Amino acid sequence: MVRDSTLTVSILKEEREVRPNGCWLPNSTHIVIHSEDRRCLGEMYLTDYLHWKRPSLRTYRYAVAGDSLACQYGLKLVDVTIPAIRELDVSKWKDQYVEFLYASQNGKKIYFQRIKRTWDEKELCVYDMDTDSVRVLIHEVDKPFFDYVLAQVFFLNDGKEIVYRSERTGFGHFY
Repeated sequence: MVRDSTLTVSILKEEREVRPNGCWLPNSTHIVIHSEDRRCLGEMYLTDYLHWKRPSLRTYRYAVAGDSLACQYGLKLVDVTIPAIRELDVSKWKDQYVEFLYASQNGKKIYFQRIKRTWDEKELCVYDMDTDSVRVLIHEVDKPFFDYVLAQVFFLNDGKEIVYRSERTGFGHFY
């Protein structure tokens, strides 16, 4: 992920520093960007008692339990030679979470994870630039939900081997 550059944006009349969430693909002219669309979410309020002299009201967009709408996640691919930005078709479930994990050394394959909103089903997928297709490598169901803190994925030999933590037996194991 890009960690060294920052942007200053105005969020709800407040200047904040945010970091772009993207990765320049190795040996490539492409950038993959993890996008989050929070425009459909309702506002959440909190009182900032640590503000200068008087408390101030802070507002941000947040989905609470029972909301019919949630943050929409996706992956975008930027081609710097054209230049063009296109949305990758990584959708499967309504209101899923998508996370970029790894890019192959030749920049032709993008590995990502998509997680159902209920956090009980997830898939490890690969997007192939040559065929413009998404293939599911691992499909995992864990009831009532999986522990996302312990979820770990390691890529070896440029994605030819994957070490993946799962609790499909009721206990945490690496496969």
